[in-house]
Amino acid sequence: MITTQLNLIRRGVFQKDVISGNVSNYKHWTNKTKSCQQVKLWNIILRGDTGLDIPVKQEKFKRLIKIKRVISGRMKPFDKVNLYTAIKPLEDALVNLGWLIDDSDIYRDLEVCQARCEDLDTWEREQVKYGSKIFVEIYDLEENIP
Repeated sequence: MITTQLNLIRRGVFQKDVISGNVSNYKHWTNKTKSCQQVKLWNIILRGDTGLDIPVKQEKFKRLIKIKRVISGRMKPFDKVNLYTAIKPLEDALVNLGWLIDDSDIYRDLEVCQARCEDLDTWEREQVKYGSKIFVEIYDLEENIP
């Protein structure tokens, strides 16, 4: 088994929740523009005061993007396909802002999960006040881009 070293380069916490892929699937074309609106919104949010505003350019190492959706109260978790669909606008915004060269598997690995507030570690629990949060961690892997 090959072990890859992780080097955390940035971490951000966002109060905005992602929107399920079911919102735009099988809908009229006017509703499908919500995905484009979400990318623009994430561009603005990531440029804010979160620490992700100034990207560390991706040079020679593949990146690992970890995204965790935190749910609380009576919120239902997304199924796996909807969860990955929901974070696509966030991933596109990371590309737009220069954190990733591209969102293909050559340049990044992606880990997406969701958890209830009570299942979070200490640092994450301190960040969660009300409602949903999105945690994003960006790592450089000791794995060269081909």
